[in-house]
Amino acid sequence: MAVDQVFMMIADIGGYTRFMKLHRMSLAHSHVITGRLLKAVVKAVPDLRLIEIEGDAAFFFLPDTGEQRR
Repeated sequence: MAVDQVFMMIADIGGYTRFMKLHRMSLAHSHVITGRLLKAVVKAVPDLRLIEIEGDAAFFFLPDTGEQRR
């Protein structure tokens, strides 16, 4: 079985739950904010492949092609 090296990243919106509680935002509004923030995160890393979005976090990976990364 071959083993491939990959770069994995979890982008989590830190402090999001606390922010929502402090500002008493509605659940519907929180979904809009989360969606916009995660969309911006995905757009900011076009070379990474999105695996999954779970709650307020996005999970990405990038296969190792042997090329030097920036």
